[in-house]
Amino acid sequence: MGSISVPFQRSSLTGCSRTRAISLSSFSGPGPSRCRRRSSLLPADILEEKFKYTVGQLIEHQRYSYRGVVVSRDSSCQASSEWYEGNLTQPAREQPWYHVLVHGGDHSTYVAEENLREDTGGEQVIHPLAATFFMYFTEGRYIPRKGASFPGTEA
Repeated sequence: MGSISVPFQRSSLTGCSRTRAISLSSFSGPGPSRCRRRSSLLPADILEEKFKYTVGQLIEHQRYSYRGVVVSRDSSCQASSEWYEGNLTQPAREQPWYHVLVHGGDHSTYVAEENLREDTGGEQVIHPLAATFFMYFTEGRYIPRKGASFPGTEA
């Protein structure tokens, strides 16, 4: 099986940017870090209001029309400049970004909120990592596993 590289930065850290390879059979740990702790964090309720989509919610990409499920969120783009500039489009970095498991594939995408819309079809997303992050699917959404989170993301 293959692996994917996922850029990430924790919200409670600054000056920290790492890429982690995620294998479909196992997760590899992060490399050495040069991170510093932030002096303060946003209260959870303020941070929650910033996001339009929740973990476990079904989404569709507005431009490319693929379906997926949100596995984690960042309050702003945490990808490296090289990754960001290598994309065909460069949506604003200062908006929520989402890690999404793509239906029918074995990869994830990192997508700006402005490029997503809710998928109201209510059908499950077929992805080999869905069971890693979610307990079950009910009423058109996935229920997250306690303690399971996409490596190195905010929420």
